[in-house]
Amino acid sequence: MFNFANLLPVALLTLTACVSQVKGLGCFDDGLLDNSDFRYSRLHGASRDTYDEVRNDINRFCNMMDGRTFRGDERFTDCSTWEVYDFDGYSHINWEVGLYNGQGDWTMRPDYCISALNWELDHCSNGSEQEHGGFLFGMDPNPEAC
Repeated sequence: MFNFANLLPVALLTLTACVSQVKGLGCFDDGLLDNSDFRYSRLHGASRDTYDEVRNDINRFCNMMDGRTFRGDERFTDCSTWEVYDFDGYSHINWEVGLYNGQGDWTMRPDYCISALNWELDHCSNGSEQEHGGFLFGMDPNPEAC
């Protein structure tokens, strides 16, 4: 007779293997810099669908690093300003990439960066800082201009 309890250890090992590929600080409960509950959906104002625009911004940021070699604790940072449509103002996203453990020389490929930051966008609505394959990726939406 088949027993589902026998599958539990295999399922837990599979889940652990998937989760262990992404490590670090994790998703932000609120904005890292100003402690506000600021989400990607609020970059242009109250509850607007901005995810396609954020994905375009991810592509822009990651393509700026094409072939860049990271050494030690070197970081690549950028900030993108967004116009808020509901009132006369701005919001922004802080971007950061560097080596997670600060050891060795690693070269960034844009496709890898795009994949990691899109994963973060899909899983962390308030921003995040996490490790993907030896690199630390951070993206943090906040009110006001850069």
